[in-house]
Amino acid sequence: MLAVAIGCAVSASRGIFAMGRDRRLPAALALTSKRNGAPLGAAAFVVAASIVTLLINQFWTGLFALPGTPHYFALFAWGSTFGGFALVVVYLLMSVGSLRSFATSSRRVSVIVSAVIGILITAAAIFGSFYKVTSPTIWAPWLALALLVVGFASTFVLRARRSASSQLADLSEGSRV
Repeated sequence: MLAVAIGCAVSASRGIFAMGRDRRLPAALALTSKRNGAPLGAAAFVVAASIVTLLINQFWTGLFALPGTPHYFALFAWGSTFGGFALVVVYLLMSVGSLRSFATSSRRVSVIVSAVIGILITAAAIFGSFYKVTSPTIWAPWLALALLVVGFASTFVLRARRSASSQLADLSEGSRV
């Protein structure tokens, strides 16, 4: 479990850092350590979110209550349901996107077949995330969907900024080796 926690923290901080660098999240999350270039702002955010999660586990024990289980397990079950569902939705979107991205590929038939298989499998997983799931775990996929809708809406509502790759010399095409 410790290895999984470390892996999740590292991947979360790198993902948050990348979104901050690409100007999708506040710039403070893209701050790096001057000593070794580690994503300092994003790592601090992940640590703060972890502390808040621990405090919720300690002081709001009825939030994710599952009958017959300790609260920390219920919190883990809810979080893993949320994360697993969000990942399946990402896979679904990638499968749908591949239909357009590889439409002109010379291997178009195999891409279409693979995409359709991916769409069917992920659609089944999404269905399974809702089918006969009890409260409070059922709220995890609903919250993930709500966050997805907020993310899509913010893309269309908020004024877009120029991408970091067009603003920062070290991210431009000309500086790549």
